[in-house]
Amino acid sequence: MFLPVRLEAEELAEAYPDSLDDALPPIDEALKKITDILPELDRLITSAKAHFRSEESGASASPA
Repeated sequence: MFLPVRLEAEELAEAYPDSLDDALPPIDEALKKITDILPELDRLITSAKAHFRSEESGASASPA
């Protein structure tokens, strides 16, 4: 999974050290996207674990 986050360096530099509120909305947006897709990520991880466990048990049962 790739979730690009683009921060404007100039906005960060201008906002620091007073307030980064204007420069950080891309981080807020990325965190919201992660929160929104978290149930799907959990499902994918569970599915992958089950898949690879079944491959491991099949590989250990086969002759070398």
